[in-house]
Amino acid sequence: MTYETTEISNGLPVIFSPAPGTPRTCICITMRGGSRTQEKPGMAGLAARLLLKGTSSRSAEQIADEIDRRAIHLDEIAGVEHLMLRATFLNAQLDPALDLMADLLQNSTFEDVPKETARLAGEIQSHLDQPRERARDLFLRTMFPDHPYGHTGSLVLQALPEFNAEGIRSWYRRQLGADHMNIVVVGDVNPEELVQHLETHFGGLPQKAEGWCLAPKVSPREPVTVTEAKAEANQAQVYQGWYAPGLSSADRAPLAALNTLLGAGGLSCRLFVELRDKRGLAYTVRSGYGTYSDTGIFSLYIGTSPDNIQRAIAGFREQVDRLYNEAIPEAELDHAKGHLEGEFVLSHETNTQRCTDYAVHHILGMGIDFSERFLQELLAVRPEDVQRVAQTYLAGTPITAVIATQDALARAGL
Repeated sequence: MTYETTEISNGLPVIFSPAPGTPRTCICITMRGGSRTQEKPGMAGLAARLLLKGTSSRSAEQIADEIDRRAIHLDEIAGVEHLMLRATFLNAQLDPALDLMADLLQNSTFEDVPKETARLAGEIQSHLDQPRERARDLFLRTMFPDHPYGHTGSLVLQALPEFNAEGIRSWYRRQLGADHMNIVVVGDVNPEELVQHLETHFGGLPQKAEGWCLAPKVSPREPVTVTEAKAEANQAQVYQGWYAPGLSSADRAPLAALNTLLGAGGLSCRLFVELRDKRGLAYTVRSGYGTYSDTGIFSLYIGTSPDNIQRAIAGFREQVDRLYNEAIPEAELDHAKGHLEGEFVLSHETNTQRCTDYAVHHILGMGIDFSERFLQELLAVRPEDVQRVAQTYLAGTPITAVIATQDALARAGL
């Protein structure tokens, strides 16, 4: 990976990674914060969607027409820790693409709130109609009560009627500032010409984001089991989880390897083999390791028969105990690391993938080359490292969320 770094007159960082001979360029313009800075659940996501719905000089129809006419692939991404506007386009469309992105970022009106909240509400409700997603919603709300990390779809639905254009516009304007933004470009572009274009289109952004503020760090709660009764549920949905270290922890690599061999590595991972194949407890069973800037979650999930809730929970416990007490076979760890290395290669094949990766890790302070460094850390993980992080972070009682019929919950003693 090669890249150049500079900044324009207002201090806005610019990272350019040349990709000679490629026909399409990607640009990511990223703001630190995302839902971590929002005042109400859903504000960041709604603001991001409204960016493409009209500016003071372009209607939503004109924006859509220009995108189609110039073959620009344009999307907005509202993450927990960042908000991004991303465009991929033919190299010859550099200046028109930048002109459009600058207009969207600086002049969006945010007026189409009623229509967009209705669309968003429908999408969220459809999402929550899926039993697994409803269980995950309950699980995350329980892990992160009163914190933006726990602003799940169900809480967004409650907040949507309170939104208006003025409130969203005010929140968004507080995010705009060169001190909390970056621009990353990957493609076959002349660097000097690129900087001139960026100065023209983004040099007028304020140097400092006034009123920008991250939510405080998470205060872990005590272990608890929460349930939700759902009539006519054909399956019971079970989530369990522990707090884990965040993005910058030295233990992130062994935890990623642990997650892959335990439940995220496909048909050969332990949870799949032991709980699905051998015991027939589920069709879907997985583990997950998600990271934020200052915390993370290591989770287990299973969809099982309503009569097997306690057997599934006991199965989770058995597999975690194995990690505590038995050495990790070298061959099993090598298989997990090979899986992760393959995922890395597949996720960095295109200019768009690389641009997004560089932008996110730079804005979070991890460094542009974080993914490459992390891959090397993964490949250096030893069996004793995996066992150590299991003993450290999966100790104690997990937070548990279960959704099933009322009768099934009662039979399980929940």
